[in-house]
Amino acid sequence: MRINEIAFNQFSPRNMIASMTAWGWSPAIGMRGDGYYIRVLTGYSHQGNNISSTYGYYNLDSTGLILESPRGQAKTWNKRVRINGMETIVEKYKDWHINEK
Repeated sequence: MRINEIAFNQFSPRNMIASMTAWGWSPAIGMRGDGYYIRVLTGYSHQGNNISSTYGYYNLDSTGLILESPRGQAKTWNKRVRINGMETIVEKYKDWHINEK
């Protein structure tokens, strides 16, 4: 199987990337263990003052190869796409508050 190598600006997830402040600050794109993650907002609802958000994750290895995707997207992304320059992207997005609910 051929692995497509893309730049981050070519990566177009079905959902919006999102940072989170539920248990302290967590950027939308960051490092986890020896790889990377990209958090996306997969659902949002509110009733009165109660707001509920659900998130999905793209988990990448240290080379930027997508290993896991949110439900329904594996066929498109898993072990088929490598995002180049993830270390630069993590640094760029580390302080951005994006689509927080």
